[in-house]
Amino acid sequence: MFSPSSRVADFEAAHAWYERFFGRPADNSPMEGHLVEWRVTDSGWVQVTFDAARAGSALLTDWFGKGLSYDGSTATTGSATS
Repeated sequence: MFSPSSRVADFEAAHAWYERFFGRPADNSPMEGHLVEWRVTDSGWVQVTFDAARAGSALLTDWFGKGLSYDGSTATTGSATS
């Protein structure tokens, strides 16, 4: 699962823009006035977060579930071999 997060300086303006973009209110607002989330797939979310110091940048969170491993360059599925 991947969750991109957009960091913004003007949270209210960005929140309104993303509501127009997705055509609906946010699905989750865990930190009122600082973080909103839209569910875009069964396992993917888009976040908008207030972070004036890093506005204009983004963060991509990659959640690895059962059966996934990460070796520093690629994600693989399946069992480990000896």
